[in-house]
Amino acid sequence: MIRHRHLVRIQSPGPTNKGVSMHELEEKIMSCWNVTNDIELAYESVLEQDLTTDQIANLLIGLHQLYELRFNQLFSTYEKLLKK
Repeated sequence: MIRHRHLVRIQSPGPTNKGVSMHELEEKIMSCWNVTNDIELAYESVLEQDLTTDQIANLLIGLHQLYELRFNQLFSTYEKLLKK
């Protein structure tokens, strides 16, 4: 059972009619938590290496694009579970 911040409850021990399971949703949530590790790696790289402004900007743009995709996937999975 997951409690969404808007107090929506979902219970689904197995796959739904859309083929999406709570396990898949949980995996996508955990994948999004990688953002903290990736930010840590980015700031360590900035501090330890002599990166140019362009390299730092590219690093941040890449992180932004990656997490935009991850969070969109997560929300899509969540919506599929709600439609069951």
